[in-house]
Amino acid sequence: MNQVPLFSSAGELANMVVTSNLTDVAWAKILELQRGQSALPCSVQPMVYDPTPNEPNHTIVVFAPSPDSTQYTLSQGGDLVPYPKFDFLCTKGCPSVSNNRAALTPFTPLYDHLSGLKDELNKREGQLIITGQSLGGSIASLFTLFLLSSMDKESKCRPICITFGSPLIGNFGLQHSHWNSFFLHLVSDKDPLSTLFLPSGRSAPTSSHSQATAYKPFGTYLLCSELGCACFDDPDFIFKFLTVASSEVAGGLQVVVDYGEILRNLKYRAICKGPRLVGERLTDPFSAGIVMELKTIGIDPAKKDLTTYWEDMVAEAERKPQKEGASFRTGWLQAGTTYRRMVEPLDIAVFYKDGGRDYINSKRSQHYKLLEQWYEEAAKPPTREELDSKKQKVSVLLTEDSCFWAHVEEAILSCKSLTNANSTPELRESSWNNLVKFGEYVMEQIENYAVSPEIFLKDSCFMTWWGEYKVYIASPSNPCSLRFIQFIDFMKTGRYGVYGRSEVP
Repeated sequence: MNQVPLFSSAGELANMVVTSNLTDVAWAKILELQRGQSALPCSVQPMVYDPTPNEPNHTIVVFAPSPDSTQYTLSQGGDLVPYPKFDFLCTKGCPSVSNNRAALTPFTPLYDHLSGLKDELNKREGQLIITGQSLGGSIASLFTLFLLSSMDKESKCRPICITFGSPLIGNFGLQHSHWNSFFLHLVSDKDPLSTLFLPSGRSAPTSSHSQATAYKPFGTYLLCSELGCACFDDPDFIFKFLTVASSEVAGGLQVVVDYGEILRNLKYRAICKGPRLVGERLTDPFSAGIVMELKTIGIDPAKKDLTTYWEDMVAEAERKPQKEGASFRTGWLQAGTTYRRMVEPLDIAVFYKDGGRDYINSKRSQHYKLLEQWYEEAAKPPTREELDSKKQKVSVLLTEDSCFWAHVEEAILSCKSLTNANSTPELRESSWNNLVKFGEYVMEQIENYAVSPEIFLKDSCFMTWWGEYKVYIASPSNPCSLRFIQFIDFMKTGRYGVYGRSEVP
């Protein structure tokens, strides 16, 4: 099996799935199947939904055991047991792989039927969504692994497994499969079923502590709390989140979480975004979301350690010969870019909060400069199709220029210099020229869909600056510049209000 992963990072997978409405489609089909069920003892048959005029490229496979079946099966315990049919997951470093007995109990009787379904699906083209909630999600994960084991890189079938509140299904061996990027698990911190077999959870008596600690997450997780959702694929972090949630969540097997409501909330906030909890001037929503989630579950963000890690990585790449260094960078440049866009705005916020000026020239770290330089060297000009794709997804993308908020802070300072009666004519002229350049810069970012729509939120630093500047340009002392007119028109006409939607700015 040489199937190439579809996505290079957790955020890439999660953003694609959420913005393309695949999660809504999957959840709707789960509810549709659940509504037509009767109480069954313990078996579950998958339902295959063929493409429709509304979803012409989607085949959906749903595993939805009845509530009675789910409660009965999960109550039998969460022992990890070997299953020879999944020996294809074994590697030299991990010679044995064990799976959750609760998930294998309904899966095993279906094996012959699922083998035929697997062969049928391998012949299809387009997007294949395999989904389920709770126990159904566990079975969906097992079937997806089974399906992937028989696919090759020439296959035209593109599977994605989306689960909702499902218990962990296996041990250490699953973490090292090549297929992590095909799995997206939505988990609420209020869902008792997703943490059922963890040490501090509500494991059945037959599940020993050593068995419980052997469970390991795999794939990408959307971890959801009342404060928001964040996306992670680090198994150790996910395990800690689930363990903390397990010790705090109330209820038993009868508790049902409404993931439809969670999905509706996701429509109004991007992955890894949420309220600002780290200080008044924290203006990058991605960073705020990450810090928010880490603090929510009691983990120190350890930004200093993260920065040290990337400083060391950049220094190591610089020490290598040119060709080797370029190859070395390729593997982690995307992660480094995400780090830069996530963390540098935090440094900028602290710098200006402490009264600093000219961050880019006086304070910016060399490792940020090199990460940006390497990214720009590797990037290609976007095609028309790629720009259209960015337009559709801009509401969940990070602001591309990690120094954007430094430019905003400098614009605020320039605006103050213009309105300060003690400013010299030379300083006013310099400040005005800086603001003209800033307007042109912002307009370029907007036209390339390179900034998040959240810069236009009412209380953002950018809109605070615009409020002050709008008053100034309406005054008689304004040295009007036609070079600036496109940006001023964009803001005055309120077109920023539809930025990120289907309308063209």
